[in-house]
Amino acid sequence: MGKITDIRLYTLLEVVKFNSSTGLNSSYKTIREELDIKIFYLVDKEIKPTKEGNIVIQYTVEISSYMKRMKQCILVIQRTTITIISDSYK
Repeated sequence: MGKITDIRLYTLLEVVKFNSSTGLNSSYKTIREELDIKIFYLVDKEIKPTKEGNIVIQYTVEISSYMKRMKQCILVIQRTTITIISDSYK
C-alpha cells in the first residue's frame, strides 16, 4: 500500500455522503485497484457499497476522525509552544 492518501479517502467519503457516482474519479479508481476490490455497485441510478466497500467506508470514517484529532493536537502543541516562547521574552 502507498497510493491511498487522505485526500483519496475524503473523496470516497464524499461519494458515500452524497450518494453520487459523479465523484467517482481517479481517487476511487486508485483505492479500488490497490485493494483489488469493487467498492460500489449501481442499483437504480444509486450507488450501493459492496460488502468489501462497507469495510473500506468504515475504516475511512475512522481514519478521517484520527486525522482531525491529529490536526487538533498539532495545533494545541503549536499554540502552547508559541505561548511559552513569547512569555519568556517579557
